[in-house]
Amino acid sequence: MDFIEYHVENARQFWAELEDILHIPSTASLNRIDSALRAFIKFCSSYHEKYLSTNEQLDHAISLLLDSDIFAFHSDRSTEHLTSAAHTETNPHALLVLYSIFLQYGRRNPAFFGASASIPSQAGSTTRVGVGLDALTPMVPQGKRSAGHKRWQGLIPLLMDHVKWSVDDDGYGSALGIPIEARLRLVCVRLLYEVCRVQKLDINDLKIFDDSFIEHLFETIEDTSVSNDETLNYYLIKLIVALNEQFMVASLVPHKSSKAASESGKSPQSATFKQAHQKAPSVDRPPNRVLEILMRRLYSSQTFGANIIFMLNRAENTPEDLCMQLLLLKMLYLLFTTPGRTNTFIPTICESWLMSLFENWEICPKKASLSGTHTSASYIRSSPIPNSKPTHTNVPNSDRPFYLLSPMRTSET
Repeated sequence: MDFIEYHVENARQFWAELEDILHIPSTASLNRIDSALRAFIKFCSSYHEKYLSTNEQLDHAISLLLDSDIFAFHSDRSTEHLTSAAHTETNPHALLVLYSIFLQYGRRNPAFFGASASIPSQAGSTTRVGVGLDALTPMVPQGKRSAGHKRWQGLIPLLMDHVKWSVDDDGYGSALGIPIEARLRLVCVRLLYEVCRVQKLDINDLKIFDDSFIEHLFETIEDTSVSNDETLNYYLIKLIVALNEQFMVASLVPHKSSKAASESGKSPQSATFKQAHQKAPSVDRPPNRVLEILMRRLYSSQTFGANIIFMLNRAENTPEDLCMQLLLLKMLYLLFTTPGRTNTFIPTICESWLMSLFENWEICPKKASLSGTHTSASYIRSSPIPNSKPTHTNVPNSDRPFYLLSPMRTSET
């Protein structure tokens, strides 16, 4: 089958041939299954610009594969075969198909990305006004690594290479006008986000995400600010906040205060979280590169700052959006509580965030874990700068709404 040549003249013939490739007898050998997978990748990559030019068409083709008997009975073997192919494939059209399969399969089966049952549920997080630190517990598992860690350890550098590409986005927003490099970059950003959202990456794993890569993410966000399609921009932000989470979790060092916190009835993770981001980086505790770079370019990341608020405001009541909201709020909390932070944040962001706070004031049950986080971050933002007295005159104008809303405000009047 590997040597079959296809000559497709219309869409109807394309889809008929695709279904024929995926139709294998129940008695098919493993080699026959491997050949069918190779034929699927070759066929789709050869004609994707003509018949799979939209995301919907490509997703439908991949759905046919995932719903076929090949994946129904041989999913583990199939994913390993496709993973091996991704390591050696150099054709960007074939890589687009391969990575799109990974993305769709992983969304159907989170374990493929490395999702673990040890990821803490956010449903039990505190919602007390001003005491939302428990809601800032990590999303990534802190136990042992998932079985898929080795798979992604080899794929992450390959995905990063495509994210680093400089792509001419002229025509972006029109399906036929999107260059293959741009489509491949978006899929790789989405895959990196999914992996960083659920995998447990240790200090050594995080070394690959160096300053230049993170700077590139921020720069790309600003460069694509005028794009008609915001999808890439928003997924870059999601990737950044997921990386921030990884660096934060890597910095959580066991501390004796955790035991004391447990005995006092407070969350041990809250105490560990406090000491982790307030102590200077060391050999055992790496710096949070995301936070450091963001602090350096606080006023040169206008698009990033504005879009995180848009994302908070536009979030829907879905597990994916709730996860994204929590990751965003945790980054803001870290930003506002890191020693040496700037005295003010971008005024327009503060105003937009205030609107977001009011919109989330009446929160549905599934968003209950976010209410404490919203209020905690806004209260921290409203607190006076270090080494100053907590008076009204010390609060910048852009912070005053949060200062007045903070729970501690009642104790001062």
